[in-house]
Amino acid sequence: MQSLCYLHCDCDYLTHMPPGLSRLTNLRSLSCFVAGNRTGSCSIIELEDLKLHGQMEVKFSGNFTNYSCGGRKILKNKDFNELSLLFNCSDTNDMSMLEDLCPNTNLKKLKVSNYGSQQFPTWLIESQLPMLVEVDIEKCYKCQHIPHFGDLQFLRSLVIDTMHEVQHIGVELHGHGGFPSLQELKLIRISNLEEWSEDEGRVNELFPLLKRLEICNCPKLKNMPRLPRIELLNLRNCNESLVSGFGRMTSLSHLILEDMEGMRSLPSGCLRNLTFLKELEIRRCNELESLPMDDLQLLTMVHSLSIEECNNLASFPLEVERVSSLRYLCFKNVDSNALQPEIPVEILNSLNEFDIQICGKKVNLGGQLQHLHTLRQLWISDSHHFSYDMKISGSIQANLSICCCDELESLMTEAPSTSVLEDLHICDIPNLKTLPEWLQHLGSLHQLSIRNCRQLESLPRSLQGLHLLNSLFIDECSLQLERRCKRETGEDWPNFSHVPRIDISTRVIYETQCCGPFFRVDRTRSREI
Repeated sequence: MQSLCYLHCDCDYLTHMPPGLSRLTNLRSLSCFVAGNRTGSCSIIELEDLKLHGQMEVKFSGNFTNYSCGGRKILKNKDFNELSLLFNCSDTNDMSMLEDLCPNTNLKKLKVSNYGSQQFPTWLIESQLPMLVEVDIEKCYKCQHIPHFGDLQFLRSLVIDTMHEVQHIGVELHGHGGFPSLQELKLIRISNLEEWSEDEGRVNELFPLLKRLEICNCPKLKNMPRLPRIELLNLRNCNESLVSGFGRMTSLSHLILEDMEGMRSLPSGCLRNLTFLKELEIRRCNELESLPMDDLQLLTMVHSLSIEECNNLASFPLEVERVSSLRYLCFKNVDSNALQPEIPVEILNSLNEFDIQICGKKVNLGGQLQHLHTLRQLWISDSHHFSYDMKISGSIQANLSICCCDELESLMTEAPSTSVLEDLHICDIPNLKTLPEWLQHLGSLHQLSIRNCRQLESLPRSLQGLHLLNSLFIDECSLQLERRCKRETGEDWPNFSHVPRIDISTRVIYETQCCGPFFRVDRTRSREI
């Protein structure tokens, strides 16, 4: 055992380490160490004489109280590049333990979690680790101040997560020299943060390379510095006052707004200076009543717009047709009370990609589908809420999902002039007895899936004309349909026997290779159809 060089442990399943670890004199890599109180368990002091390198996670079990380093810096001589320290929220012992776990100065990545003391030790406050590249400080519930990470020349990513006592950030965070290399900053769940002070005239010096900023669950924060080089900004569950600040971020190319309570609209003109904006995403802003379409149509680089679960919007944003650069549109607001006269066919046909959800009770669907010439994936359900199985549907190209729709025939009243529809998914329509006649016009169809349509009793002959159909999935439908689809003997078998891959109800899958058909059976329900 003394020759053991590498030991991998899973901290999620360990409560302590066995004794005698220090006798493994050749051990060079230890993935984790769990400090526990169990009698006979390995003391953390045994790490002192091991010549470890690489990365390690140190975790203190919930009942751990035996802090026994006594001021000895047991990790100082370890050549770690990554170190994670997971404490147990002890308000009496965590600071002395973290002081003794001061790592070597070559450390590149540091994570401190569940730290229970009110203050951090000197080595962390004064940032005595000059080579740090990534820092993650999380769940330090009682600390009132964030450690001084400014002046770290190589720090590229900083995450501050769940520090409820912090009320102000500013010079104590970035220092006088700022963050010369910082590219990503995340401020998450700092629930009492009220102010992020700005050093007027020096913001470019303090954050010269900062590209990505995420502020999440900081509801009291009402201001942020002017950060002209930010390219991605994500605001989630924050005060609406922050929205007026991003108009000064003139390099912004990707803006994400989520769960912004109280935000009824974006301030007039707030987007006009964002001449590099390419992507705008707004999700779960349930008080939002209108979109800044006048501003958007002035921007020449916006190619992606996503609006999801903003259920107070009056209607589908028909003005998007004036955004000439738009190539992708996502609109999912099926819980909105607004009525929509019809599917915006012309708008969707002008886009390269879209992902649209509409409610059949609120939109006139009659004869609409034959005009959607770019539609590639179609989901139809009588249920109000249903989820996509992206393993089935693949990547989103031009996707339309219709809920609360139990009448399929009227969706297409004449043969389309062209159809590129490749995937059709019909699910949860209890009254569906026959598939629509327009199915015969879908010459590009590759995949057809039908689920939980219990009154469907047969498959039409028109399937024989779908020569590109290579997958047919039917699940949770009637026993009569299962009998009619039985291999070779079923009445409907000739209608789809040319399909290479078939899965009907019992999970028995038929596939066809060049040498002919063969069975692949799911043993959980192995019953030949």
